[in-house]
Amino acid sequence: FPPAGERIARLEEAVQMMRALMTQDDPHFDGAHYRLEGGYSPKPVQKPHPPIWIGGHGPKMLGVTGRLADVWHTFGKPDDLKARSAIVSQHARDAGRDPSSILRSTALSLSQSMDDVLRDAAAKAEAGFGYLTVGWPSEGQARLDEFVATCMSEIAQMEPSGWTL
Repeated sequence: FPPAGERIARLEEAVQMMRALMTQDDPHFDGAHYRLEGGYSPKPVQKPHPPIWIGGHGPKMLGVTGRLADVWHTFGKPDDLKARSAIVSQHARDAGRDPSSILRSTALSLSQSMDDVLRDAAAKAEAGFGYLTVGWPSEGQARLDEFVATCMSEIAQMEPSGWTL
């Protein structure tokens, strides 16, 4: 199993190669780990390609995210999310990308009071995260139903506009 640095370098090359396969008619790629000469792949319906999600929060992953991700998924407390998001944004600017083109995604736990769920969602929105994932709560269907009934519409109105839940 390669060390973390090599795995991240391979990921970065793989993303570049996948993007080329999805957007070019005669893609070529010559990296340190992968090489592609005139590969073929059916073009996706989504244009220019399906969003490329990258998850993580280590320094090297934040760099890859800023350079290549369409969506970044991570986890943590809102202050940590905001700090890491600034790093992703700087890597995006360094790569000539608009940082706002990278959708930020994080998890929202339903295993807390609904007031705390709302506060957590608001803090994550304030940190610039516009996509929330919600896992199945350990409390089961009743907790999920409570969330939908009491929080969904309020969360949908929070900034950033266009939440995806």
